[in-house]
Amino acid sequence: MVFVVNDKGAVQSQIYFTVSGEVINDNNRAVSLAYDKYFSGGMSSIVFQEIREFRSLAYSSWAYYNRPWYNNNNGYFIGYVGCQADKTIEAISVFKDITLNMPLKPNRIEQTRSGLINSINSKRLHFRKFPKKVSDWIKMGYLEDPRKNQVNFFNQMSFNDIIDFQKLHIANKPTIITIVTDLKRIDMEELRKYGEIVLLKKKDILN
Repeated sequence: MVFVVNDKGAVQSQIYFTVSGEVINDNNRAVSLAYDKYFSGGMSSIVFQEIREFRSLAYSSWAYYNRPWYNNNNGYFIGYVGCQADKTIEAISVFKDITLNMPLKPNRIEQTRSGLINSINSKRLHFRKFPKKVSDWIKMGYLEDPRKNQVNFFNQMSFNDIIDFQKLHIANKPTIITIVTDLKRIDMEELRKYGEIVLLKKKDILN
């Protein structure tokens, strides 16, 4: 489905993509982080290169897989593109395509691996935050720092782990698209190709 909020004063389109995923647990939490790093983790990521660098489609674009705080609950994918209104249809087409049919660049696995491990190593907690963090880990069911197992996984993971995560949690699933834009700048017939359109007013979603 496509939810559209018509804003006559909008020069840009704010486009969000949401895909309901599968259960996240201790076995796949680390690989979800690897997927995030590969797909949208910096200037060498798929999202940055395909949306901004190669096509100059957006002022801003990002994506990540939202993990539930507790294990054994469902996660979900969320992505965003902020672009000129007249590029809305093209931006939707490209973003949805790379999300559901993720470009495969296995030569980037080492870059992904080192980025994840370096990120953990560089984020040493301030000593005043240790008690709260340890308390959170205990509530989540951990008896030690879960980042230890994450680093172990990153050190031995393969590119197929990322592919398998994307196929199970994101590919071939329905995508909800939400747009804030000026409808006069959008080809509505083209937009209908992406699902049933539901028109909303600001008062429908804002108090």
